[in-house]
Amino acid sequence: MHTQLTDEQRKTLEDYDALIKELFAASGENLMTSFHAGWNDISITYFTPNRVQHSSLWTANGDNTFAGKIQRALDLRAEEDANADKIKAERIEQLRGELATLTGEAA
Repeated sequence: MHTQLTDEQRKTLEDYDALIKELFAASGENLMTSFHAGWNDISITYFTPNRVQHSSLWTANGDNTFAGKIQRALDLRAEEDANADKIKAERIEQLRGELATLTGEAA
């Protein structure tokens, strides 16, 4: 059975597409969705701008709707932004250690 989208459904999906791009595309993030059997649940995996993976987003307050999961991704980005200097320092130390291992020098 072939179903045609109504004009209203098409507009809703196009609006969704534009909103997701507005919220995430410009920041270097990745957002992956997965619709599960029966389509009763949508899983979201989110990669922050610093490439930290958060699989199967869920919210502590129980709002596990699609909108709740999108808000959780935005909250994770804000947390990462607030800790940007710490994250950068940790990454530099990690890279120094990797370089020392590769060159055989002491870190």
